[in-house]
Amino acid sequence: MSPDSSSSEVKYTVVPGYDSYLSINGGDSELMDASPYAFTMVDEPADMVVTYVPKNIHLTKRYADPVLVAGTEYTDKNPVYNLKTLAISDDTTSSYGGEVLYAVKNGSSLPEGLQLTDGKIIGTPNAANGDGEVVTFVVTGRNGTTANIELNICIKNEAETAADINEVASVSGSRIYLNGASVVILPDAENEAKSGIYMDADHDGIADNNQALLINGQSSYELNSYDIYGYNDTTNAYDGDISIYVWGGKIRRVYGAYGTSKAYAAVNGSVSLYLKAGTFSSSELAVMEYGKAETANIYVTGGTFSSTGTIYLLKKFRSK
Repeated sequence: MSPDSSSSEVKYTVVPGYDSYLSINGGDSELMDASPYAFTMVDEPADMVVTYVPKNIHLTKRYADPVLVAGTEYTDKNPVYNLKTLAISDDTTSSYGGEVLYAVKNGSSLPEGLQLTDGKIIGTPNAANGDGEVVTFVVTGRNGTTANIELNICIKNEAETAADINEVASVSGSRIYLNGASVVILPDAENEAKSGIYMDADHDGIADNNQALLINGQSSYELNSYDIYGYNDTTNAYDGDISIYVWGGKIRRVYGAYGTSKAYAAVNGSVSLYLKAGTFSSSELAVMEYGKAETANIYVTGGTFSSTGTIYLLKKFRSK
């Protein structure tokens, strides 16, 4: 390029999962934060080099650590744990990188009878192991960086009773009534257009177990034709907090608490909506509509509307 002492711009390809650095004439590299990137050109002939450096990936669990029963077979269709459900941030896409790889870390091992196959823990555990055994896994992102994650794999002699969302929530036509159950909505690891709804009684954004709400016998479904209601009983108040985490999928509409103009849905606690990812086909979402609660909360860190949309914290809201 010819010398120019004025402010200049460089256009480059922004690659997800990578930081981009600009170096001029072999000098110090500077991190570029947008394309085009503005900088002051040196007053001499310049050789410009853009370098891509992979970011370190980060992992987040979407399901609680597993509790198994000794002697029970766990298959590809019903695995102990599917590591592909882990949320991976700061990685690149398939357009720029390879496949995500999963492995047991050197020095760690699965309980006897179990194995890791294509990201899924399967097999038949032989014996109970008390409070569990911590196993460390290594995940290699599409951009080539790695991160570790630990699972405490607990094996019991008898099955423990787990909270079943199907005993609380209900489905009627195109409406899903959670009836006060706190849930996480998770994308299907094999088909991100589909989602499953799971119990989250401790409000930590992680599914308590792998028992999904069944709709027409299916545990994974497209939700872009359903409205989801956290609590809609206008006769009896709900005692406790309600939280709904949306981690992905295609969804039409979500309400935390929803009543009518004549009778409000009351919650003796907080109502919270966490939007992490996903695509919403409706023009609006609301934490409270014709509802009343002690507090209403909205946390938005991701997700998009198919077209222009509005997120209401308080729409026709009555404080306690």
